[in-house]
Amino acid sequence: MIRRPPRSTRKESSAASDVYKRQVEELKKAEEELVDAHKEYVRQNELAKVQEKTLAEKLKDLESNDIDLCIADMEKLMAKQVEMQKKLKEKIAAYKKKQSEEEELSKNPNKK
Repeated sequence: MIRRPPRSTRKESSAASDVYKRQVEELKKAEEELVDAHKEYVRQNELAKVQEKTLAEKLKDLESNDIDLCIADMEKLMAKQVEMQKKLKEKIAAYKKKQSEEEELSKNPNKK
């Protein structure tokens, strides 16, 4: 009769370690997403500054009845900037959440 070794059973600490490793990977991914989002924010912000300068130059040369067109362009530009800030804030919040989860797990590794 061939004797087989007992089935390996996962220890709770091993499962907790796997959860911790997954949390660390998720934190790294959130960090990369945050860095990428910030780079995009800076790039878009630089483009917006150029557009703002262009609008300011237009305003100097416009008649009073043409100013309404520039105001509409300013509003679009401002709305775009607000949206960019909103997206960056969301990435920051997601990163902070992942970081908090990872810290909590590192304090209590047996928590699943």
